[in-house]
Amino acid sequence: MVVNGKEGKEPSIGGGSLVFSPDSKHIAFVASSGEPLAVVLDEVEGQPYNLIVTKGGGVVFDSPTSFHYLVLKGDAFYVVEEVIQ
Repeated sequence: MVVNGKEGKEPSIGGGSLVFSPDSKHIAFVASSGEPLAVVLDEVEGQPYNLIVTKGGGVVFDSPTSFHYLVLKGDAFYVVEEVIQ
């Protein structure tokens, strides 16, 4: 993936997971280099999970500085909320 003319790693991007923040200053997507999956925000890979839900929304920006997504951890689903510093 190339963002702002800068080439990043070559992860597999989860279908339909690419999203820009409301102010277009940030880009996020679900990526995998095999297993596990992680959300990548502005080239920084987040915590790995066995499953990140991408169907029906995936990563959702709540504001220009926060977003959330659903993950499967063990046998339960969780909402992960992130704040951009």
